Amino acid sequence: MAADVVLLAGATGLIGGLALPQLLQRAAREDWQIVAPVRRALGLKHPRLRCVVGDPGTADGLAAIESALSGQGARVTSFACGLGSTLRAAGSQAAFAAVDRDLVLALAGIARRRGARQAIVVSSVGAAAGSSNFYLRVKGEMEAGIEALGFECVDFLQPGL
Repeated sequence: MAADVVLLAGATGLIGGLALPQLLQRAAREDWQIVAPVRRALGLKHPRLRCVVGDPGTADGLAAIESALSGQGARVTSFACGLGSTLRAAGSQAAFAAVDRDLVLALAGIARRRGARQAIVVSSVGAAAGSSNFYLRVKGEMEAGIEALGFECVDFLQPGL
């Protein structure tokens, strides 16, 4: 029987990098695994960690994630997401929205189609789809999209400055 899986997006970032060791400690005691889509190898080996190396922001990258989950016969139980950028790092509003809204929703959709009932997603204090502030509007649109996917339990972590 295949192990349950947590799909962890953003494992190389600040929040994901802090969450991953904690998840690995817990996974070692229980019968589940962590699948982490990453753009570059983590340099971390663990029997309960499966990194899918590639650009998850592309159709090929998303297909590789789907394939990795299908190949293991995995049942995704949870989606955890610490993905996020800044307008400065992204370089444009379109590039920012592509990561902070579109990629998050694409990965959440994969997790939900694979059976995930829970989503834990880092957003932002003040996130609102109707906001006049671009950053907060994108975060709010992402939250609304996650809610529309039909997870049984959704937790938005909304840190502020």
